[in-house]
This record gives sequence, structure tokens and C-alpha cells, in this order.
Amino acid sequence: MGKWKKLGTNVILMSIGSIGSKLITFLMVPFYTAVLSTGDYGIADLIFTTVNLLAPIFTMTVSEAVLRFALDKNTENKQVLTIGLSINTIGAVVLLCLSPLICFVPSLKPYVEYFILYYLSYTFYNLVLSFTSGIGKVPLYTFASICQTIILVVSNIVSLLVFKLGIQGYLLSYVLSYFCATLIVFLGGKEYHYCASPFHIRKEDVIKMMKYSLPMIPNTISWWVSNSSDKYMLAAICGVTVNGIYSVAYKIPTILSVVFGIFMSAWRLSAVDDFGSKECQRFYSTVYRNIEGGIVIVAAGIILVNKYLASLLFAKEFYVAWVYVPVLVIAFMLHGLGEFFGSVYTSAQKTSVLFYSSFAGAVSNVIMNVILIPIYGGLGAAIATLLSYLVILIFRMIHSRKIMPIHMNVVHSVNSFLLLVGMCIVQTVDMEYSFYTSLLLFLIIIFIEKTLIIDFGIKMIQKVKRRNRG
Repeated sequence: MGKWKKLGTNVILMSIGSIGSKLITFLMVPFYTAVLSTGDYGIADLIFTTVNLLAPIFTMTVSEAVLRFALDKNTENKQVLTIGLSINTIGAVVLLCLSPLICFVPSLKPYVEYFILYYLSYTFYNLVLSFTSGIGKVPLYTFASICQTIILVVSNIVSLLVFKLGIQGYLLSYVLSYFCATLIVFLGGKEYHYCASPFHIRKEDVIKMMKYSLPMIPNTISWWVSNSSDKYMLAAICGVTVNGIYSVAYKIPTILSVVFGIFMSAWRLSAVDDFGSKECQRFYSTVYRNIEGGIVIVAAGIILVNKYLASLLFAKEFYVAWVYVPVLVIAFMLHGLGEFFGSVYTSAQKTSVLFYSSFAGAVSNVIMNVILIPIYGGLGAAIATLLSYLVILIFRMIHSRKIMPIHMNVVHSVNSFLLLVGMCIVQTVDMEYSFYTSLLLFLIIIFIEKTLIIDFGIKMIQKVKRRNRG
């Protein structure tokens, strides 16, 4: 299968699961904001955020190694999954032993049991799905994603609306959905056939996988600092209510994250093919030009209709979250582009280099949070996040050229970014005729990206014609 065909097929398959599942979850936001208080939503988000911090430490980011080496034809898949499950289990036992320490965080103390259950379900779900996509079972990956979402939605409606369990029901719904989806893949997909006795694990395979995954721990933590430390600072400085409003603001930029996340999930399965060759360089460069233009258009569109989306999605006191959205949309865009350049390092198995860029972003994020949150609250946190992702992107753009140059039009990229910033300022300040000013800037972006749009349209027409002939 050719590079483009393989990438396109995987994007389509993952889109079926991800877009459907994320769309349903996205449409549930009005329900969540109607039945949960801003305080409860803020506490739940702190639990999710804390698990995202601890997971890479206690799992040693082994799911990343599982995906990468499941793609490697020179590594036996039984070894890959068994090593992954063994490390995940050891990490879970260590976390259980240390779980009393969670009680020292006042807002999390009443929810220690839910915290542990969420950690277990989340980490094993990620591990199993990483292996599933790595061995080429993308349809099963898609099916599991859909099942996880359906179970989450149904259990949320039952627990929150029928039994009125509040935050406990909200957390249990996530736990149930992850555990059930994991069982569907592991048992229904018969992946237990890939399990071997832990005593038969080969030392050389463990070392190889650990050399890949261990350097990603500080990188992942640094990403977490850039993405999530602001929520802790907001909760400490402004309270959990403000953190709840800020957290729900993430739901609209998540549209952009979903679109790019689908691409990146498929891209990681194609990025390793013939890595380093001239053909691969051209492939990377072409894909980047297309994905950059596409993500800019989507980001601009979201910023344009931000207030209308907020009025539909955010109930009651959550509506004020709209003001944080434009800045976060640009931040998410920069994050996505930074992840693309990060695939150069993961494909080359030089994961240790990722840390330097992520660490630079994390340091800048903390410094800017300390300066901006006391002055601007949630908006200051959003700006700090944007700046930290910009630092990471610029670092990786420059440094990755030492491994494999990706050709890009810098002037074009800068112009698009400045136009997006202009839309962001106009929307956030909420000046008179802000929508029409944003619309004008949006149309300029469309004009700049006209070649991409026209090429995409021509390819779609040609594809339809070929199918009709067939």
C-alpha cells in the first residue's frame, strides 16, 4: 500500500470512531454544564489532570513504546504487549501503595477511590488501544472508541439524570466506559493471544523499549506542565469555580484537537515508513504544508463562531468561558503543529531530544502563569499556554532539521498566524462589529489558503468520478 493510500485509509477509519465519539461527547457539554456546578466540574477536571500527570510516571510511558515496537517487524508482538502489561501492572501497584498521599490534596481527598479507578481504567485502555493500532487492527480501534463513547454517554445520563449521583456518577461513567472498551478489545479482539508469561520476557526487548519510552517521561510531564499546570494555579489563586469555567472553555478548542488528533493517530502509523530517505522528506514536507493550511482554516472558523457555540454549549454561569476560547484555539493549533514536528524524533527513535523543547515550553508556561494569572485570571492562563506552545513549536521547527528537513513557506505561515491572532484579539476584546471584522480576517485566510482548498476540491471531484465510473 502506498504512503498516501495508507495514510488516507487510516485517517478515514480513525475518523469514523473519533469524530463520531468526540462529536457525541461534545454535544454532551450542555448537559454537563446544566447538571454539574462549576465547582464540581473544576474538581473532576483536577482529577483528570492529576491522572494525566501521574500516568506517564507510573507507566513509564510504555504505551508509546508499545505502539512504536508493534509497528516494528523485528520485534515479536507477544513480547511487546506482555512487557507493556507488566510495566502497567507494576506501576498500578506502586500507585495503590502511595494513594494515601492523595489525601493531602484537600479537593481530591473525598474522591480517592474514584481517582484510583479512573487511573487504572484510563492507563490500561490507552495501552491496549496503542497495541491495537500498532498491529494494524485500525477497524477494531475505531469500534472500541465508539463503544467507549456510547457507554460513557449512557452511563452519564443514567447516573446524573436518573440517579442524580453528581460528580461521583460523572467519574464512575468514565471508569466504566474505559474498562468496558478495554475488555471489548482485549477479549473480543482476542488480543489475549498476544500475552505471554512475564517470566518469558526477553531482557533485550525490555531494554530496547525502555530506551524508547523512558526519555519520553520528562517530555510528557513537560507537556503536562504547559497544558495543565495553569489549572492548579487557577484553583489555588482564583478558586475551583474559576477553574471549572476555564476547564469547560477547553471543550470548544477540543474540536480542533479532535481533527488534528485523528490525523496524528493515523500519521504515526505512516511516519516510520522509509524514514530518512529523500522520498520520506518530500512526503513529510507535503503532508506538513497540507495539514498546516487545514488546521489554520479550522482554527479560524472556530474563532469566528466562538460566541455562538458558547451560547449553545455552555449553560448558566459557564457561558463566560467564551472569552478564553479564541486564545486556547490558537494554543491548540500550535500544540498540534508541535506534535507533528515531534513525530520526526519518535520516528527516528530519538525521543530524548523531545524533552528539551518540552522543558523550555514548561518553564515559560510556569513563569507566564505566575505573572499573568494574578492579573488576568483565566485569560492569563490561556495566554501562558499559547506562549509555551509557541516556544515548543519554534524549537522543534529549527532543531528537527538536523534529523530531517521539512520544507515550509515561513512567510506564509507567519501571515496566517498573525491573521489568527488578529481574529483572537478582536473576539476577546469584544469590540463593536467584532464579528464582521473577524469575518473579514477569516475571508483573507481563506484567500491565502485558496490553493489548498482548490486542490482538495479537485481531488474530491476526481475521486467521486472514479467511483461513479467503477
